[in-house]
Amino acid sequence: MWIYRGRSGQRVVQDWCRQRLACWTVPHRHHVMRGGDPQDSHTAHAVICGEEHRDTLVVVPGRHANAAVLVPLLEVLATRYRVIAVDLPGEAGLGSGGRPNTERLRHYGEWFDQVLATAATDREVTVLAHGFGATVALAARPAPHVAGLVLLGPNGVVRPAVRPAAAAALARWRLAPTAASAERLLARLGGRDFVAPHALVEWMCLVGRHVAMSSQPPADPELARAWAATPCTVAVGEQDPLFGDGRLDRAVRSTLRTSVLTVPDVGALMPFEDPSAVLAVLRHHETVRPHPIRWAN
Repeated sequence: MWIYRGRSGQRVVQDWCRQRLACWTVPHRHHVMRGGDPQDSHTAHAVICGEEHRDTLVVVPGRHANAAVLVPLLEVLATRYRVIAVDLPGEAGLGSGGRPNTERLRHYGEWFDQVLATAATDREVTVLAHGFGATVALAARPAPHVAGLVLLGPNGVVRPAVRPAAAAALARWRLAPTAASAERLLARLGGRDFVAPHALVEWMCLVGRHVAMSSQPPADPELARAWAATPCTVAVGEQDPLFGDGRLDRAVRSTLRTSVLTVPDVGALMPFEDPSAVLAVLRHHETVRPHPIRWAN
């Protein structure tokens, strides 16, 4: 499946990403992992920064996100880690616009196996994945070079909640991707005090106009079960309308053998709402605790 509605739309979306990265003051470089065809679902793009650090973090964005949109988060992470942020094939960004038509999770898992093998080289890596990016990470095969998983508001383990207000905002944005509808959608997904930055609103308008909408693969707990022996931290925003109601707790305990960390004052858009909270989750992961934790305000 080709995700863009036209070649001109693809150019607009990718030019936005290139310009945003070109204006980014943090030293970084680009790396392209090519598949057999420029439009296939294995061609990927990565942004690498923080190369002075030993510990490597592979960042997998959620739906409609990519390295260019996540530069505020990457800037914070690069103070502590060598960061490799990948643009998912089949999502708007600098990766391939081709998305697997069938057996999507198997294809994504094979793709991410290759990414991890390339990223690891002579060192172990930790995977930081958000939303649908967590589904992709769980679809890969556990391997010795994967030291751990940090999953933020992960799809793929259980179905998200359906909130009427969020569903209505999503429908309005799909029908009319204006700044107002994008702001409304982001407000419904974020925490109570989240005000979406202009760049994120602008990006969502571009995605709504130029990228065909599609559904996500259904949750598959068996994929998570395969990772039970790998150290894993799962974190959910206290005000997350999709997973903040505790629906992940039992499934995460039974499949990943860990508990869910509740992060206060954020919703489903934690990487955009509070990058410092993401860094705190990573620090928590480095001292994995066996019991559920609720952070104090």
